[in-house]
Order: sequence, then structure tokens, then C-alpha cells
Amino acid sequence: MRWDRYVHPDDLANFNKRYEALLEGRSDIYESEYRMRARSGNWRWIMSRGRVTARDAVGRIARLAGVTIDIDARKRMELALRDSEARLRRRR
Repeated sequence: MRWDRYVHPDDLANFNKRYEALLEGRSDIYESEYRMRARSGNWRWIMSRGRVTARDAVGRIARLAGVTIDIDARKRMELALRDSEARLRRRR
């Protein structure tokens, strides 16, 4: 089963674009923020960062190090702040 099927549809194109750049050798660094469906069925914001540390003779990834972090609380605060600032600008 592919885990990317749990990525929010609105985030999937950007998620895939960055991942494909890594696989195709156009980048050795991967960083993306996206929503992923949790076991509860709710969407949670996730941040993934990775770096290719070795490629084989034909350029395929031989070694990759990375981390995936739940950033849901931070991202929700950022979005709430952005909405609040937009409402304030409209009132002026």
C-alpha cells in the first residue's frame, strides 16, 4: 500500500513534485509541509525533511536520511493568524 494515498488531495501535486525531484536527481534535499489523514480520519499537518546522502552509479538514491514531524498545532495557529490579519485589513 502506498502511503502517499493519505496525503490531502490539495497538497498532493506539490508533495509529488518535490518527491519526484528527489528521485530523479534534480534535488538532493526534500522538504514539504502537507496534510495527512490520521487514523482518526482527521487531517493533520506534517512536515517532512530529507537529504540524499548517497546515490549509486546511475543516480538512484542509495541512502537517504530524514525526519517527519507533526506540525499540526503550529500550522493551525499560523492559519488562524493569517485569517485574523485578513479580517483586520478588511475592516480598515
